[in-house]
Amino acid sequence: MSELKDAIILSDFDGTITVDDTNNAIFANFNQRESEDIVDHYRNNQDELGIRWLLAEQYKSLDITRRQLKEFVINEVPIEPTFPEFLEFIQENNFTFAVLSGGFQDYIKILLKHYNIEKDFPVYANKLVFPEDDDSNRNYIKAEFAYPPEESLSEFGPVPTPKGMIINKYQEEGLPIFYLGDGRTDRHAIGRADYILAKKGSFLEGFCNDKDCDFYVFEDFIEAKEYIVDKLKKEKR
Repeated sequence: MSELKDAIILSDFDGTITVDDTNNAIFANFNQRESEDIVDHYRNNQDELGIRWLLAEQYKSLDITRRQLKEFVINEVPIEPTFPEFLEFIQENNFTFAVLSGGFQDYIKILLKHYNIEKDFPVYANKLVFPEDDDSNRNYIKAEFAYPPEESLSEFGPVPTPKGMIINKYQEEGLPIFYLGDGRTDRHAIGRADYILAKKGSFLEGFCNDKDCDFYVFEDFIEAKEYIVDKLKKEKR
C-alpha cells in the first residue's frame, strides 16, 4: 500500500482499542457501590467537576494493589482482536500513530505487553501512584495527570488529557488526521481531526449524530482500515 498518501492516525484507548472501558471495568469489579455514588455526584455537577475529577475520586476510593490491577486487566480487559493487524497496516505504510487516552499508562503498558504489541509510538496518558510506590503516608491510589489543570480546561469541563490541544499540535504537520474513539473525551477531536471514526454503539456515535457531524461508524479495525485506505486514495487523486 505504498501508494497511499502520508497520514496521521490517532486513537483513543479505553473502549476503542480495548473491547470495554478499562476504568469502568476496574471500578465495577472492585468498588461498584461507592463508584456509583461518585458518578451520581459527578453527573449533578459535571460541567464544573469534569472527568478529571471523576477519575481521581474513583481511583482514590479503591483499595487494591498494583498487582491486583495487573491481574485484573490481563484476565478481564481484552483488546479488540483486529487491533494488531491494524497496527501492522500503520507500520507498513509508515503512518504517524499515537494513542490519546484519558486513562492511565499503568494498564495501557500492561495490556500492550500482554498482547505482544511493541510500543514504538507515543501514548499520551496519565499515571497511577499506589501507596506501595512511595514513602508517603498516603493510603489511597493517586491519579497523577500528565498535564496541569490550566492546560486541561475545555468546552466540556476539565479533562484528564487535553486531546484537543494534542491534536492541534499534530495539525502542524499538514497531513490528514484520522481520529478513532468512542467516549466523552473524544468529542475534542471534532473540528480538529479531518476524519472522525466513532465506535459503533458508542457515546461518540450518538454525540456526532446529535450534532450532525461528518463521521464514520466502525465496528472493528478492519472496517477502520478500509475506510482510511479509501479516503487516502481519494486524497491522492
